[in-house]
Amino acid sequence: MDNAKNPVLKRYYDLLFPESLKENEYIRIVCLGTDEEENPYQISKYVQSYTEYEDIVYKYRKLGNLFNSLATVKNINGYMNGTAQYQRQRRVLFLDFDLKDYQEIEQPDAWYFSGVIKRKFPDVFLHAYYNSGHGFHFYIAVKPSCNWREIVRVNTVFAKIVGADTNSCKPTQLARIPCTYNRKYPNADGEYPYVKEIVNKYVRSPENGHKGFYCLSYLQRRTAEINASQEANLQYSNWNYAEGSDIRQFRCLCNEKAFRHGVDETERDTFQGRLIWWMLSKGFPESKIYAEVQSWNMRCRPPKQKNIVDRDTKFYLKHQNVYHLNGCYWKISDSRVKEIVEKYCDKIYCYDSAKFALNDQADGMAAKIRVNRKLLDKVQLINKGEKSLSGYEFLILNTMQRFQDVSQEAVPIAKLKQRLMYKEQDSWKFCMDSSTLKKTLNALIAHKCIILKNKLYRGCRKKSSVYDDQVIQMTQRLKKFENAGFIEVFDSAAKALISKKISQTDYKIFLTLVKQIETKKSCTLDVLSDITGLCKPNIRRALLKLQKANCIQIEKSLQKTERGVSFNIYRQIETNRWNDCTSYTFSNSDEI
Repeated sequence: MDNAKNPVLKRYYDLLFPESLKENEYIRIVCLGTDEEENPYQISKYVQSYTEYEDIVYKYRKLGNLFNSLATVKNINGYMNGTAQYQRQRRVLFLDFDLKDYQEIEQPDAWYFSGVIKRKFPDVFLHAYYNSGHGFHFYIAVKPSCNWREIVRVNTVFAKIVGADTNSCKPTQLARIPCTYNRKYPNADGEYPYVKEIVNKYVRSPENGHKGFYCLSYLQRRTAEINASQEANLQYSNWNYAEGSDIRQFRCLCNEKAFRHGVDETERDTFQGRLIWWMLSKGFPESKIYAEVQSWNMRCRPPKQKNIVDRDTKFYLKHQNVYHLNGCYWKISDSRVKEIVEKYCDKIYCYDSAKFALNDQADGMAAKIRVNRKLLDKVQLINKGEKSLSGYEFLILNTMQRFQDVSQEAVPIAKLKQRLMYKEQDSWKFCMDSSTLKKTLNALIAHKCIILKNKLYRGCRKKSSVYDDQVIQMTQRLKKFENAGFIEVFDSAAKALISKKISQTDYKIFLTLVKQIETKKSCTLDVLSDITGLCKPNIRRALLKLQKANCIQIEKSLQKTERGVSFNIYRQIETNRWNDCTSYTFSNSDEI
């Protein structure tokens, strides 16, 4: 056993790190300081025992701010670092309360913040807490585990519930070491605050079990219970997410959610303006708006100072005709604000977004393609086999169907190519090369989806035709939908493929997903993987790309399966983002 010069430091070490480390396992200590010319520098040291740890702390604590990683790190091929890939074992949940975020509280101390935690988790034992000089750090011991990602996830949920700083819940998070100096800001006397231990009741081999450590499964269960309880308490009584609920039941659901749950630090100003507009639209008097905004502010993470909230509310009310932060996220021109509002959007249940989508369709803005269900059988969607169709084959067939909807004439290849152009650096390009087009058309002929006819199309003045003058006709089995029926997809996904925003595989997964949605069948990764023959990681990446391209919306369901597992809700959406960079436009006035 190492001989400790400083019992406070030894207790802290015992809480965070194992008694003995593996041969390739280390504790990372970081010193952040400035040289004589005020240039910042960083020194990283790696130790394997308490004696080495204490020596480093005493050597560097007057040179700069001293931190250590919350997890041990491993040596990988002779290299060590603090990045995620080098993390090995973690033993604590870490909660950071920064005093600058609680300036509205008169003289907050450690007991105040421990009370904040206990109000949410009355039965959770706080093993240790420290005064960091400008805030308070709390530690909860967890059974040592190399599953540090799950510990970090639970830590983040825990911090959100109690209102601690979620930015301190990173996998690579550093923590101030006690018995060092917080050299960030001097106090009124010009001295640097000392990082002090307030309580440390951690015992490595306790008789009383709860003072040792918590199993991760227990903390997972407790955070899930408290989180679910908060969700239930914050929901309006008429919020009904049951299957079959009326899509028009709720107005401005993003504002409802932000008001009831509060928002994160970077989102407060945006939603304060939106909520003031929202309350004005409900006819709230100004006095009530001031009170409601203050109440909402206390649910934010962290809250702003009361006087600043009142000042900003007064400003918004005075300039309510100038600053328009309201509306659905896709109407917002400011990309930063748009991203913030989109995070809280739930189109599936929001009256405004549903109404907006319906209005778009009524105005002809949300054009849809009818896809014959015969094309969406598993044998065509799977990524292998003789009958499998490529993404470009689906694109051409869908484009042919759009032609079919506006004209009964056969389509010349040249006209088809015009629809499949996209703009790049102010010049128009065909989305595939000529050889790929020929290969795709030949594949469609082999699949008995189209017929090529070497005849001049109506209006052509040429005496003899070239390849691009040939006309394409869909086979009779695909022209009509009486037997198989069809599903409708927004043509913005086709535009995204043409403009290279998504791949052929992404487009096939999009069609597969929409088919499952329209037929009210399961959309799990396992099901999509079985239909397409692709592995789940590839499908997950494709879904994220489709969401980024505004082809689909992914929402986390508030319901859970019978096994208690949460699942995603998918919805195809329309966007006009790719209109200007593609020539894929149809109207009833088109002539072939």
